[in-house]
Amino acid sequence: MKAEAFTYDLGTRIDLSKLEKLNYFRRTDNSDALVTDLKGLTLMVLSNGRIRLFEHERDFEQIRDKMLTASIEIYSIIEDIIKTLGLKVSAKQIISSGRREELGTDDLALFERKQNLSTHVLRSLLFASYDLAGDFQAERISTQAGEQIGRKAVKIKKPQSKEELIRLLKKLFDDLGLGKLSTVEREKGSVTLEAVFRVDDCALCSGVAPVNKKLCNLTRALLRGAFAEFKHMESITANETKCWGMGDTYCEFEVYSLAK
Repeated sequence: MKAEAFTYDLGTRIDLSKLEKLNYFRRTDNSDALVTDLKGLTLMVLSNGRIRLFEHERDFEQIRDKMLTASIEIYSIIEDIIKTLGLKVSAKQIISSGRREELGTDDLALFERKQNLSTHVLRSLLFASYDLAGDFQAERISTQAGEQIGRKAVKIKKPQSKEELIRLLKKLFDDLGLGKLSTVEREKGSVTLEAVFRVDDCALCSGVAPVNKKLCNLTRALLRGAFAEFKHMESITANETKCWGMGDTYCEFEVYSLAK
C-alpha cells in the first residue's frame, strides 16, 4: 500500500518525550513517532524532525482540501511544537518548508495502531470481573471503560454531524474488534430516539449460552458516552434490548436523549 502526505521539516532531530506534555499527542506502537487526529487527518511528528499530514487511502488532492479546513489548527500545533522544543525558528518558516511526499509501506507501519484484543482475552476479562467482583461491580467497571472509550473517540475525531458520528462508531467497532455495528430504522416515540444499533458477531457475547443476563455493558456505555460527548449533554441513555446472554442471536442497543 502506498499513500501521499504533506511533510514539513523542523531541520533537526528532536526529543519526542518533550512533546508528550502536549496532551493531544499519543505514541505509535513503533515509538519513533507521535500522532494526533486533526479533522480527518493524521498529523505525525517523527524523531527525525519531520511533521507529516496524512490520511489513509486518500490522494493528495483530498488531503490538501482537509488541510485548508484545518489550517489554523495546523499552524497552532506547529507553534506548540516549536515553543515546547525551544527551537529558534518560526512557524511561518516551517510552513514554508512543506512539500508533497509519497509514503511507502515502511512509513505507514509507523502509525498502524493494532489495539484490538482477541475475543478470547476480552471475554476472559469480562467473566473474570463477574467472578471476582460480583455483578454490580463488574457492570460498573465495564460501564466506566465503555464511557471512556466512547468519549475519547469523539474528542479526538470531533464528528460534525450525527452521520459522521455513526461512521466513526462503525469504524471504531471494526478497529477494536467489538463486532459489526449497523443502524436499524425504528419509528420514534415521544422521547427523542437518537439511533438504534445492531451488533453482529459481538466480541463480548456472540455464541454464548443464555445466562438470563445482558452482557454488553461496555458496548452500551461506549455508545452512551459517544453520544453524550457529541451532543454536549449528559441526559443521554442507552439501553441494550437484545443480547446473546438473553437468548437472542445478535445484540441491539437504543440510544435516547431525554432533553433538548
